[in-house]
Amino acid sequence: MNYTSKLNFYETLTIYFSGVLLCLPFLKTRDLVFIGTTEKLEYKIVYGIICFIVVYLIGLLYHRLLEAFKEFSCLSQCCRKQKMLNAYFFVFGDKYKSIMEEKTYMQIKRDYDNAYYSAAERNLLSGVGHLETQRGFLQDIIIILLLYCFVPRYCKLLLLCNKLLVLGSVIIVAILALSYTQWKIYYLVWSAEYYLQENKVPRTLRTINLWDLKYSLCAILRGKMSCKK
Repeated sequence: MNYTSKLNFYETLTIYFSGVLLCLPFLKTRDLVFIGTTEKLEYKIVYGIICFIVVYLIGLLYHRLLEAFKEFSCLSQCCRKQKMLNAYFFVFGDKYKSIMEEKTYMQIKRDYDNAYYSAAERNLLSGVGHLETQRGFLQDIIIILLLYCFVPRYCKLLLLCNKLLVLGSVIIVAILALSYTQWKIYYLVWSAEYYLQENKVPRTLRTINLWDLKYSLCAILRGKMSCKK
């Protein structure tokens, strides 16, 4: 199993685990125990297969909705921008502080993506993949744990076990762990970019932003056209 397949396996496991927690209050757990007569056993097998498929689909939908919210929500963009800047200033100091603070979220994200793929091409981000998997697991699980604290259907399961206070503590720890993991990812990417800049390693054509390349080519072509005239 190579590195990429491992990450895909962990992501699939995270999606399935999220789906199980979301569907748990609505599942008939008795029907998932494969004990009984032949007819009941056949019913339980079919019920188990259907549950497996539905649970994964719900987990996948939940995961994609969270990704969309993280990408397009203004609140999420503000938080991500601040974290990216904090990690950037931690690595580069105040060298480009005034320039970076004037940039919008999309401009900073573009710089970050360029730095990410440039470093990835040179195998400088070997530990980032596992951190991204941990981040995905934490951000998926936090909202589900909040459901178990405040939504009555989910709360019943915890009240039966008297574990509500324990879960509250777990949520706080998970939020702190998510914040640190996200910052660590940004830090590693900016550190790799700093290393490439200090060693004056040129960016390959694949890491050049396509929009910048498009406008540069258009400018060159317009210059040639004007010279011919």
